[in-house]
Amino acid sequence: MSDVVTKNRKVVEMSLHQEVPTKLWDVHESTPDKIHEPHADKSPRILCWALVRLDTFWAKAKALQDTWTQRCHKVIFFSWRMHGLEFDWFLKSDDDTYVVMDNLREMLRHYDPDSPVYFGYRFKPYTPQGYMSGGAGYVLSREALRRLVMYGILGKFCGPFTGVEDLDIGRCLYTVGVKAADSVDDLGLERFHPLNFYAYFGDMKLPAWTADYAFHPFKRGFSCCSNKTISFHYIRPHEMYMLEFLIYHMRR
Repeated sequence: MSDVVTKNRKVVEMSLHQEVPTKLWDVHESTPDKIHEPHADKSPRILCWALVRLDTFWAKAKALQDTWTQRCHKVIFFSWRMHGLEFDWFLKSDDDTYVVMDNLREMLRHYDPDSPVYFGYRFKPYTPQGYMSGGAGYVLSREALRRLVMYGILGKFCGPFTGVEDLDIGRCLYTVGVKAADSVDDLGLERFHPLNFYAYFGDMKLPAWTADYAFHPFKRGFSCCSNKTISFHYIRPHEMYMLEFLIYHMRR
């Protein structure tokens, strides 16, 4: 934490006891707290939020709501802004991201939500610790979100913002002392994926950024992805349903 943040800590902490502005987020739709409760008593509570474009809201939001977001404790679809702190972890995704919530929850069991940390697919430029891909989805601890809101946004220690969501959030989190943690598994395989699964198992040309941005060398084939993979990006609505079937319904 910087000296500037430390000096202003008392002022910022005082604001924690104030009511959060009701218009801090532009919320389009929120599911009720009827989502599947995890079986274990100590299972991490996860709030999921998805950035949704208004012109594709009904098709994409419905696909998300019908598939993997059912395993969140609560899901919110919105354009941009912030929410409360009654959960342990806060997952951000795009409207074309598929997330295997069981694998995310299993990974998070080993971490303290009151530590300033976030996870995702790690890019290496722009900050000393890099930042997480917005498309692959990233998950912030309760303390990371508190610092982002109270110090970074309301405390105005971050900015000016560029409009590139994942980069802006990554820079701000670095500024307020949140660690960009490594999300690879014990074998060094990625859990979060910024591309469609075809990019990893097909012969399509990879985007140019994969050589310069990937924190770990980009791999394809079976060495690309953890058996406990958490996310894929650029998933179209019908692929959401396909993944849902393959992961949760098909049996050998």
